[in-house]
Amino acid sequence: MNVDETYLFLNRIQERRLDEESLRILELSLVAMNVKSVSEIRSRLRDFMRSESAAIFGELSGESIVAKLSVLEFFARAFALIGDLESCLAMRYEALNLRELKSPSCLWLRVSHSEWAKFALQSMENGFPSIAGKASENALLSLKKDSLVESKSEEFSEIFDASEKVRRLRDSAASLTSSRSDMLLPPSLTFNIMVSVRM
Repeated sequence: MNVDETYLFLNRIQERRLDEESLRILELSLVAMNVKSVSEIRSRLRDFMRSESAAIFGELSGESIVAKLSVLEFFARAFALIGDLESCLAMRYEALNLRELKSPSCLWLRVSHSEWAKFALQSMENGFPSIAGKASENALLSLKKDSLVESKSEEFSEIFDASEKVRRLRDSAASLTSSRSDMLLPPSLTFNIMVSVRM
């Protein structure tokens, strides 16, 4: 692994330079990684990024919704690069929740039922049925809102069909969740995201 690039990435995170250049440096450092040290280095990066993300989210109080979403997107992509799928999904989920929370006053932020359903399916396919279940519930709520405003029979039929697909996904997620114990993230990090980012 290119040590210089790795330290450069860590320094940029500590300096709060959460941009495309930092992601590029991270990607390059991972490409140059020594195969024998892949697991250990990814583990260290994961721990560092989880710690730094919690601290950074604590600094976001009072920032604009756009700034908060930008930070969540950055960490989602960074976690994906280092192979920390559960943290990546946590960032995506919180971004969707934040948009939904702020959507009454900013309609452009509203999360469509298709976005929730797509995220639910991705979570399910990657082994996180509990979060898939939550996302499915949100998709159904969105579909319910749509059904109240759609009067055309063909559009209502499309909403009904979509709802049936999401219900099947939700039920499958519930079945898997009841047969196993899975957590998206350690409670401390999830709590920090929810409290700090949504304020």
